[in-house]
Amino acid sequence: MSHKLVRSLFGGAAALALLGAALAPAPTGTVAAVPTPRSACPTGQHLDKLGQFAGAGVTIRCVPATESESANDQLTISHALQVKHQGTYPVTGEAFASAVSQTASLSASKAYGGSTWQPLGTDALYSDVAGYTRTNGTGLHNLSGRIQGFAYDPANLKVWYAAVANGGLFRSTNSGSSWSSIGEGLPSQIIGSIAVAKGGTLVVGSGDPAFGGDSYAGLGAFWSSDHGTTWHHATGVPNGTITFRIAVDPIHTGIVYQATGKGLWRSTDAGHSYRNVVLPTTCTSLTKPTCFFANIVSDVVVRPFGGSGPNRSGGQVLAAVGWRAGNKLNAAGTPQAPRDGIYVSANGAPGTFTFLDPAATGFPSVARAGRTALGIAYGPSQNHDYVYALVEDPSRFNKQTQIGDTPALPPTGTPINNTLNPTVLNGLYGSSDFGQHWTLMANADQMDAPTHQSALGGTECVLGYCAGVQAWYNEWVQPSPASSETNEDGSPMFLSFGLEEVWGGSAAIPTVPNTSNFGVFGRYFSGSSCAALNLPELMGFCPTTSPTSPQGSTVHPDQHAVMYVPDGKNATLVVGNDGGAFLQKQQAQGSSTPYDNDHWADGINHGLHTLLPYDAEMSSDGTVYGGLQDNGELKITPEGKQIMSMGGDGFFSAVDPDNSKVAYEEYTGGDISVTTDGGKSWTDIQPCYTEAQFSAPFLMDPLNAKHLIAGGSQIAETVYGPGTTTAAFLGLTGTDTQLTCGPGAPVFSASTDWKLVYDLGATNGFTNTASAVDVRDDAVYAGFCGSCDIVTQGLPFHSGIATNVGGSKDPKRMTSNGWHKASAIGLPQRIVNSVTIDPKNNRTVYVTLGGYGRRWIPPGSLGDDVSKVGEGHVFVSHDAGEHFTDISGNLPDLAANFAVLHDGDLIVANDLGVYSLANVAKATSSTATYYVVGKGLPKAPVVHLQITPRSRDELLAASYGRGAYVIKLKAGSVLGGATSGRPPTKAGGKGNGGNLAATGLPTGLVVLALLLLGTGFAVRRRTG
Repeated sequence: MSHKLVRSLFGGAAALALLGAALAPAPTGTVAAVPTPRSACPTGQHLDKLGQFAGAGVTIRCVPATESESANDQLTISHALQVKHQGTYPVTGEAFASAVSQTASLSASKAYGGSTWQPLGTDALYSDVAGYTRTNGTGLHNLSGRIQGFAYDPANLKVWYAAVANGGLFRSTNSGSSWSSIGEGLPSQIIGSIAVAKGGTLVVGSGDPAFGGDSYAGLGAFWSSDHGTTWHHATGVPNGTITFRIAVDPIHTGIVYQATGKGLWRSTDAGHSYRNVVLPTTCTSLTKPTCFFANIVSDVVVRPFGGSGPNRSGGQVLAAVGWRAGNKLNAAGTPQAPRDGIYVSANGAPGTFTFLDPAATGFPSVARAGRTALGIAYGPSQNHDYVYALVEDPSRFNKQTQIGDTPALPPTGTPINNTLNPTVLNGLYGSSDFGQHWTLMANADQMDAPTHQSALGGTECVLGYCAGVQAWYNEWVQPSPASSETNEDGSPMFLSFGLEEVWGGSAAIPTVPNTSNFGVFGRYFSGSSCAALNLPELMGFCPTTSPTSPQGSTVHPDQHAVMYVPDGKNATLVVGNDGGAFLQKQQAQGSSTPYDNDHWADGINHGLHTLLPYDAEMSSDGTVYGGLQDNGELKITPEGKQIMSMGGDGFFSAVDPDNSKVAYEEYTGGDISVTTDGGKSWTDIQPCYTEAQFSAPFLMDPLNAKHLIAGGSQIAETVYGPGTTTAAFLGLTGTDTQLTCGPGAPVFSASTDWKLVYDLGATNGFTNTASAVDVRDDAVYAGFCGSCDIVTQGLPFHSGIATNVGGSKDPKRMTSNGWHKASAIGLPQRIVNSVTIDPKNNRTVYVTLGGYGRRWIPPGSLGDDVSKVGEGHVFVSHDAGEHFTDISGNLPDLAANFAVLHDGDLIVANDLGVYSLANVAKATSSTATYYVVGKGLPKAPVVHLQITPRSRDELLAASYGRGAYVIKLKAGSVLGGATSGRPPTKAGGKGNGGNLAATGLPTGLVVLALLLLGTGFAVRRRTG
C-alpha cells in the first residue's frame, strides 16, 4: 500500500511559482484561499510563521520577532497547514499537474533513455486454463482490469468506449470483440468516466471514483473531437479530484455535467469548459480542508425530452451527493459530509439546485444516505420521470448502533458492531416523479433472502459477506431502455443494478414498500465452484450456495459500470467490474427477466491491457508472477500468455529464480500460499502475525530462494522455502484456507517454520504494522506505520524504520539478534513504500516515501495534524537508519513507490513512470539529478521494480493499470557497482519435502465440518 504526498513549498523557485498559482483568481464557485499579501510589518516584527499560506478569513498579524506563537496561533496555523497536499496550497490538486510538467521537462537518461519499454502479455487474463484447479471452474474466462465507465457512439452503435480506472481509455469498433487504447495522449491514465457529446466529441473525467485505498485523483477533464487521436484539457473542473459520472443532456448535447469529488460541474460547450453549479451542501468551499467530503457528487442524471409521461419537458437535473462515511465527525468535531442526499434543478444552471428534504420525500435521512447511484428511465417510449437510487448506508459503514431511523440497522439478531459487518447497503429506492417522492423497493435484509439466487445469499452471508457489503465501492442502477421492456403506462419493465453481483427484476415501484423481488443474474461465482472463488469442484455443484446443478459463465464480481446498447426493440447489456468488460444480449422480450446467468459467454476483454499488478517478479526462464487487484495471482508465461492461477485479491509475490514452478502469492492480511507446480495448485503457509495490512510486504532473499521475509505486526522469517509449515489450518493440497491462525481452527497444528523475529509494538495506541521490507542475507529492514490509514483506522498517523542492522548484536537470520527501531532522524512521518539495502554495505539503505490516508484524500481533510509530514520522496541513510538525507533532487513532486540499484545508479518508480539517479553514492540533497528511463511506458503508476535474474541489465516494472513491462538497460554510471536483486544462489534447507500434509479426511467432510463450525473459506474481497 502506498499513498502520495509530496514536498512542501517552503523555499525555492518552485515554492514561489506555486504560491503565485495559488494567488491566481479561484475558479467559479470556489472560495479563494490565499488572501491578498499584507504590507510589510514594522521594524522588529514579522508576520505569523506560515501565515502567508493561511486561508481566506484567517487574520494574519504582525508579531515581535522574539515572540513565540500562542497555542491559539499554533492551532490557526495548523488548520492552515491542513490544506497541504501534493506540494501546494490550498487544496487545489495542482501539484500532480505540476509533476506532469516536471516529468515532461526532464531529459532522458544517457544510460537508459534510448531504450523502449516492452509489454509482457498484451492479451486478456485467462482464468479457465486447464490444470489450474484454483480458478478453472468459477464461470470466468477472459478478464482485464477494473472498468469504471462505458459509452457508445450514437452515430455508430458498434463503436464503444471504456474508461479503465488506472488503465486509460479504450475504443472498440466491433461491439467489444477487440479494443485498442486511445488514451496514450492523455497526461495520466487515471480515468473515471467517459461520454459522447455534441458532434461526437468525447468527454472524459479523470480520477478513480472507487473510494479505495489504491484509488488515485486525476487531472480534471478532457475532450477530443477526433475519436481520441488528440486530447485537450478542459477548463473549470479542478485537478486533484475523482469523477463518478458524465451525463450529457440528450437533446441539447452540448450541455454536459460531470459528477466529481469536488462538486457538480456544468458545460455548455460540449465539455470544453465548465462551471461549478455550487450545490447547497452547507460546506461548499473546495479549498477548505474540512469541506473535502461535503461535495462528493456520486451521480447525476438529466431528464430527456419527450417520453410517455404527463411531463415531457427535458433538461431537469437530479444529482446525488454521497460520501461513504456520511456525517461522521472528523477530528475538528464537524461532520465530514453534513448534507448528503438528493439535489434537483429545473434546468441545471449554477445556483438553481435545491436540496430535497428526506423527511418530505421518503429518501433516506442524511445519516443513512451515503454513496448513491442513480438510474433514469430514458427509453424513447418511457416515462422519464421514473428514477431509481441505490443507496449505501454510512451508519452501517461506520458500524454505529443506530442513528435516528428505524428499524434497527443490522439484519435481525446481528449486532451492528459485529466485526463481520455483513453489509453496508441501505437499499434500492424508486421515484415516479423525478425525485420528489421515493419508495423503498428492497433493502439489504430483504435481498439477503436465499430465494434471490445470489451466490452470497447462503454460506457466504452467514459468514459475514452479504449482498451490498461493498456498496461503498461498487454500485450502479439502470432500467433497460428497450422498447420491449416498457409497460403500457410508460414505466420501465426491467430494472438492473450492480453490487458485488448483477441483479435484476421488475422496475415497478411497489405500493407496499420493501416488497420488490429482485434476483441475481450475474453471480459472484458460477460454473462448478463452491464457497466463493477459493474451492474446486466437490460434487459437480455446491448445494450450500448455488442451485443443484453446475452453472454456466458469469461476470467477475464487484460491479462498477453499465451500458445498454440499443438493438432494435431489444438492448445489449454491457457491464464493467473488477475483472473488465462483459456483455449479454437480451434473451427474452416483455419480461421482468430478459437476461439470465447462463448467457454471459466468455467476457469481452481482448486488447484491454489494463491489469493492476501490485508486484511483478520474474524467474530466470522469463516466467513472471504478480499479485493483481481483485484478479488474484498473475502468471505470465515466457510466451506471453497471462493466466490467473489464484483468485481474489493478490499482492506481493516471489518466485525461485532457478525454478519457476516454485512461487509464492499473497492474499489480504499477509496470508501467503506456495506452489511447486507452476501455479496449478497452492498450499497455504500463512505466517500468523497478530495483525497485518491489507497489502502486507513479502520478499524473497535475493541470495537464498528459501529465505523469506514477511511483515505484519511482527516480522516473520523462514528459511525453508516451499517446505514451510504454518500454525494455521492444515488444508488439503490445492485448497486455500484463509482461516485464523492458532487454536480455534477446526484442524490445527501448533508447529510452524515461520519465526516471528521482532514485534513492531504500538504507537499512540495503534499497533504498528509493516509497510515495506527488504532482506539481504542476514540483514533485514522494515518500514512500518501505526494507524497506517487514518481514514479507516483513526488518528494520529505514525511511521518509522525497524532493522536488525546496527543493533546490540550482529544480525542473524531466524533470531531476534540486533532488532530495534532506528532513530530515523530526518525521515518525514509518511508511509514507507520501499526500502532497498545497498549490496555492498548493509548499513546503507534507500527509502521511498508516499503519503498517508488515501491517495485521493488531501492530508488535513479529517482534521489531522500535518506538521510532521515534511518534504521529499527519496532518502538515504548510511548509518543503518539512524539518520536520513533527502536525495529527491529534481524528481517530480509526488509519491515515490519503489527503488532498485543498477550499476551504482538508483532507479525510482512513481505515479508517472520510472527515473534514474546516476552514481547515487555521490548524490547529495543539492546535486541529485534524475532522468527519465526509457520510452513507451504508459503514464500509469509504477508501483514495483525488479532487476530480473535472467539479466542484470533487464528491469521489470509493475504498471498499476497497464500490466507488466520490461526494458533492457544499458550500462549504468558505475560498472560493477551496486545492483540489487542479483540472481540468487542455491542454498540448503528443508527442501521440498516439507509441504503441508493431507489430513486424511475426505474433502467433502472437511468442508462440511468447517461450515457446521461456523468458519469458512473467505471470499477474496476488498476492505474499506
